[in-house]
Amino acid sequence: MGIPDYLPVDPRDGSVTCCSDPREGRFQAVRRMRFGDTVVLPEPLRNVRIETGDLPRYS
Repeated sequence: MGIPDYLPVDPRDGSVTCCSDPREGRFQAVRRMRFGDTVVLPEPLRNVRIETGDLPRYS
């Protein structure tokens, strides 16, 4: 089955990538968002929201 959801955060460029629906060794759904966006996780965690506006950026 593998990892069902993967949420890497990149503080260098201020992005969050939401990867889900793994099949055949790849995530079928990939959404890239910027710090400041609200991340809504996929099922079964759809009620979980992550506010990214206060995440620190590195230079």
